[in-house]
Parts: sequence; structure tokens; C-alpha cells
Amino acid sequence: MSSTPPRHGITYIMWRGMLRRCYDTENKDYPFYGGRGIVVHPPWKASFVTFADELAADIGERPDGGQMDRIDNARGYEPGNIRWTTSKVNNNNRRDNKVITFRGKTMTAAQWADEVGIPRQQIANRQNRGWSVERTLTEPPEEVLDGELTALAVTPRNRRLLRNTALMR
Repeated sequence: MSSTPPRHGITYIMWRGMLRRCYDTENKDYPFYGGRGIVVHPPWKASFVTFADELAADIGERPDGGQMDRIDNARGYEPGNIRWTTSKVNNNNRRDNKVITFRGKTMTAAQWADEVGIPRQQIANRQNRGWSVERTLTEPPEEVLDGELTALAVTPRNRRLLRNTALMR
């Protein structure tokens, strides 16, 4: 790698963003990073080249569409706590996610949505209406037809959703 950081490139943009979140008190995300004590590994903070070289050595080159994620959100940007991941996984690793425990398994609402075939927003709405976790995750999905909320019709398109909810019962 050259000794001069490139002016463009996703890795450089990620590095600058990481520094801004952790050290720029004017950054909108500072309260959630630097304001909570999240810091950048000192050699990475001091040098983009070191950051890029160590990142590539530790977790490999960034895959297409990959996002950098801290594995443990209570720890900083440091070796062993960084991974490449997808947007979906990264969003499930947010500390402000609501988690739901059902039958000994704890997952985010988005993960439960994938598991049982009920839209994530519908899970959130059910919880907000005071439904029990069991009812929330086992009652078939609802859909709106002509402004009225009804149970999801059994069609080939919806069969997987209904099968998944039935399996959870």
C-alpha cells in the first residue's frame, strides 16, 4: 500500500467516518460512539495506512457490499472486534434493538420476522398493542385488504409464511 492515503475509496471513507464518530463532538453520531467511550485502536487512529493494512491482514479485503461492524458494541474499533458483514447483520447488531425471547431463544424482531415469516413491523405493532410474545410470534400474519385487517389468505405465495408460523406453535 502506498504511504499516501487515497482521497477516495470505501476503506478510507470508513476510516474517516470511524474517526468522526469517535472524536468529533460536532458529529451527529458522536454521542453513540465517542460519547460512550468508544475509541479507535491508537495505531489505527494515527494512520490510515496502518488501519488499512491491519484490517486487511486481520479480516481480509472488504467483500462487495460488505460493511465494517464491531462484534461487541461495548468495545471500540480494535483488532479482534471488527468484521466484515452485511447490512442486515450489521443492523441486527445495534445496541438499540429490541430483543424478544421465546422458547429459550433470544433474537431481534427482524430475526424473528425471518424465522416465523411475519413482517418485522407487524411483530413490533403486536408487541406495542400488548400482545404476549407467544401470540405475537405464532398467530398467522395479517394483511390489509380494502382498508380492513384480515388473516393472511392461504395462497401458494403465502404458504411458507403460514407453515413457519404453524411450526412455531
